Amino acid sequence: MSKKPTYEELEQRVKKLERTDVERKQAEEALRESEERFKDLANLLPQPVWETDLEGNFKYANRAGYESFDYTPKDLEEGLSVADVVAPEDRERAVANFGKTLRGIEFENHEYTCLTNGGRKFPALIYSSPIIKDGEPSGVRGVTLDITARKKAEAALKEAYDIICRSPAVAFLWKNEESWPVEFVTDNVEALFGYTTDEFLSRRIVYDNVVYPDDLERVAREVAKFSEEPGRERFVHHPYRILTKKGQVKWVEDRTFIRRDEKGHITHYQGIVEDITERKQVEEALRESEEKFRLVTETINDVFWMSTCGIGEMIYISPAYETLWERSRESLLQSPKSFLEAIHPDDLDEYLGVVDKYHMNGKPYKCDYRIIRIDGEVRWIHEKGYPVPDSVGGTQFMSGVCSDITDRKQAEEALRLERDRAQGYLDTVEAIIVALDREGRITLINQKGCRLFGYNEDDLIGQHWFSKCLPQPEGMENVYPYFLRLMTGEIEVSKHFENPIITRNGELRQIAWHSTLLRDEQGHIVATLSAGDDITERKQLESQLQQAHKMESIGTLAGGIAHDFNNILGIILGNIELAMDDMPEWNPTRFNLEEIRTASLRAKDVVRQLLSFARKTKLEKKPTNIIPIVTESLQLLRSSIPTSIEIRHNIQKDVHTILADPTQINQVLINLCTNAYHAMQDGGIFEV
Repeated sequence: MSKKPTYEELEQRVKKLERTDVERKQAEEALRESEERFKDLANLLPQPVWETDLEGNFKYANRAGYESFDYTPKDLEEGLSVADVVAPEDRERAVANFGKTLRGIEFENHEYTCLTNGGRKFPALIYSSPIIKDGEPSGVRGVTLDITARKKAEAALKEAYDIICRSPAVAFLWKNEESWPVEFVTDNVEALFGYTTDEFLSRRIVYDNVVYPDDLERVAREVAKFSEEPGRERFVHHPYRILTKKGQVKWVEDRTFIRRDEKGHITHYQGIVEDITERKQVEEALRESEEKFRLVTETINDVFWMSTCGIGEMIYISPAYETLWERSRESLLQSPKSFLEAIHPDDLDEYLGVVDKYHMNGKPYKCDYRIIRIDGEVRWIHEKGYPVPDSVGGTQFMSGVCSDITDRKQAEEALRLERDRAQGYLDTVEAIIVALDREGRITLINQKGCRLFGYNEDDLIGQHWFSKCLPQPEGMENVYPYFLRLMTGEIEVSKHFENPIITRNGELRQIAWHSTLLRDEQGHIVATLSAGDDITERKQLESQLQQAHKMESIGTLAGGIAHDFNNILGIILGNIELAMDDMPEWNPTRFNLEEIRTASLRAKDVVRQLLSFARKTKLEKKPTNIIPIVTESLQLLRSSIPTSIEIRHNIQKDVHTILADPTQINQVLINLCTNAYHAMQDGGIFEV
């Protein structure tokens, strides 16, 4: 049985409990004060600071926490968990990592996409640790760092890096040691040097290995020179060559920045190395071109110049100016318009007009003018000017060439005189002279041709002969294809041929042509030259002559027939006369014989007309009453004139007798009436 405690022992136990309670209260007060100080301190921080319970529900958040996530203390009281402030894509990982934090398990990825009360997302780093009470976890305490600005900076840095990697420039970081080992280089280094980043960073390749041997000493001197200058922060190398992995030689431009430590000692060189091989090739080509230009401008006889628009300033003038103008280049450079003093007075105003209209406004032009040299000799100048565009598409300068064309002008004048003389000869020829080029365009025509066509020479030169001067469609469909075959040499030229032409007033004229082919020095056919005679009237006379021959033949035939028929009529009339002598007048048969005799006499007159037409009878003029002749002639015509023509006659009976050959009168009437009815193709009234 246990012994009962004494009073003293009980009193000591009570005092011990009282001390323990005081110590607990003191500890709780200290903890409360500590928590207050923690919260006061946390509210001063710009980052969200928070605490949760074991289930992940927020129990505390500082002022920055509420502001960053757009929540209020009331929201925490109503219930807000870790999952509510993390975006759906990271929520599962955040909950899993919360559990790891409670269990004291370390993990690497602390980056999440957070979600505010308003739905805005932002990147953040969340660092947390368990809250331990009485040796056991009671929740999680953490801080959230908004890394939006850092992300943007990283993106900008990455974009800048990508830009560098896509550009022809390579970024290097060289250590300030012998051979300049590379500690950093952008990924595009292989495109320029042929070596990979690993080959540089592993120091299998150091930078002085890739500098062209002939340039290495100079590059090293430049590095040493600029490094020794106090306060120097950057320098630019003169372009130097590098040797690629494949042995290619390339030109580079190197802009280097000097990096120093806190004591001012150089630790590294940071540079941008850019491939300028194409630029060097262009510069070399430009240098060669400029050298060739200099050689050309200083050796040719033409004057090359360049000036500002309007000749305000002379930029360049070639040496030929001194030979052609007999004035010094220095005087022109000092006084850009002094060359105008040499221009012939009769040409000066026209030239100044060209300057105002074209040169002043930066437009191309060409003109001819004369200059009077110091020795008094007059020379002809042909000037061509061209605008020189600037980098923005405008025009500030003009360049041009002045050529001495005196010999050409003299030759042209001599040629003009000779051409005028030849044209005078051609114009005196009573034939049409025409020259055509390979396309059939008129290059020459004399005045005879112009008068025949009814055009001026300027109206015809350059015109297409076959479409303008020949009747259509024959000209283009038949004659022109023949001409094209002639130009290709497919057929030989005809020495003589005839074809119609059409004049300006639409009249057709028949021309007989004699043509020849013109060839160049290589024997190629280049043109035709033709002489033509207008044979229109001759053709008409030939037609009339043929008609006359035809009529003569008809007359000869008619004469032969008439002669034979006249013999027959003589027999008939003789027998009728005998029969009438044997026939008494009362016999009716005698009347019939009288009619036969009258008809035979009329036939005799017809035969006499035929013989007269055939010129086989002698004309016999005798007193004649023409009324019966006219009446008889109209009766004969009625049978030969179409019925669409009405014949009317107004013949007086008391006309005078005339001395004429009745047959000829009959022939004249028939000819007049025949011509008249030929003009009445649509019918009408024919009145005698």
